[in-house]
Amino acid sequence: MKVVHRADVKAWQKVGELALTYSPYINFGVQAFVAPRGEEKVHFSVFAVVGGANLVFPVTNGGRVVMVQQYWQGIDRCTWTAPGGRAEESEILEVSARRELLEETGYSAGEVVSVGSFCLHPRYSPTRCDVLFATGCCLVGLQKLDPLETVGVAEFEPVEFWGMVRTNCIDEPYTVLAAFFAALHGVWPFPE
Repeated sequence: MKVVHRADVKAWQKVGELALTYSPYINFGVQAFVAPRGEEKVHFSVFAVVGGANLVFPVTNGGRVVMVQQYWQGIDRCTWTAPGGRAEESEILEVSARRELLEETGYSAGEVVSVGSFCLHPRYSPTRCDVLFATGCCLVGLQKLDPLETVGVAEFEPVEFWGMVRTNCIDEPYTVLAAFFAALHGVWPFPE
């Protein structure tokens, strides 16, 4: 490592916290901090996914990735993503990933392997998202969607997937990161 600007980086002091809402899925709140170099109080909105989050990068025996298409309110449009969700109470990671894959896509997985994790958004959330690579995925039935969900499902060849990333047709960062995690572990091809 070559240090370019040395700084005495310190944690900020949390001086207050207000829970705005608790739900079975996501908790929202506001936290107040005092920065190390000043006495001014700074507020941040924070959220936490109840049970943690997971993202499944499912690949068929033929080497195609299974993706879901949904409407996302934050960007006000539909986009392709990897399936995922959150663990239910006392649910272990692999079981949660298999359940989410089956519910959202109708596909079951052969082997499911954890390939890493990341912070959803380090400034605004303590929630970590686990990334799992699922191989041997095959269509076994219908989707089991929640009443408010409408989810399209398609399979993409690796070249199609990376082409969609290059052209911003797949621009959801967690899905792209999951693909890179899988590629780093040698279980999915890097883009050419």
